Amino acid sequence: MTVNTKYNELSIKRDVIPETVPSSVAPDISDIEQAVGETIGDKGTVVIWMMNRIVWTIYENGHIELNDDASVMDFWQEMRAFNEQGELHLVRCGEGFSGRRIVDKKGTAGWEHGYVDSISPIWGEKIRYENGRVRLEDADRKLRMDIPVSDGSAVKYGLATRSYIKADAKAGLSGYGDYRFLAVEGMEV
Repeated sequence: MTVNTKYNELSIKRDVIPETVPSSVAPDISDIEQAVGETIGDKGTVVIWMMNRIVWTIYENGHIELNDDASVMDFWQEMRAFNEQGELHLVRCGEGFSGRRIVDKKGTAGWEHGYVDSISPIWGEKIRYENGRVRLEDADRKLRMDIPVSDGSAVKYGLATRSYIKADAKAGLSGYGDYRFLAVEGMEV
């Protein structure tokens, strides 16, 4: 399978320096929305793992767009809000949420730091696109998912991730130190 996207060139880039900060948030939607805004700015994609399903939605103008059952935060297990600028990743810890935020700062990293962007297919094919959301369906597995995207022209979609490279001069070893979600993009297969 050949996938053609802007994430195809797997070269190490050094024009961004990640700033990673631990984050704890109370189980209150306004606190989470504030933390999301501080991390990604005005607009981004949000994915929430609930006890019974996965919800893809958007963050815009200070609010996470939620339907009635997704707004019941007792069912939230994990959440990621992301865009090109950064990511807030929270996991349920008791009554609250804990995790980290990664924000990309423009700069030139040395040889011991860098990043690689890549993309992995999301299961299913587009069966419709409306109101900024694409519905992906895998009929064989009886699975369906609605995902917010900026362009509904592709048949297949993928999750782009940014992996941050760290190297140790003393050991002479390098590898990925962290990663984050970057975007949901159409894929030409």
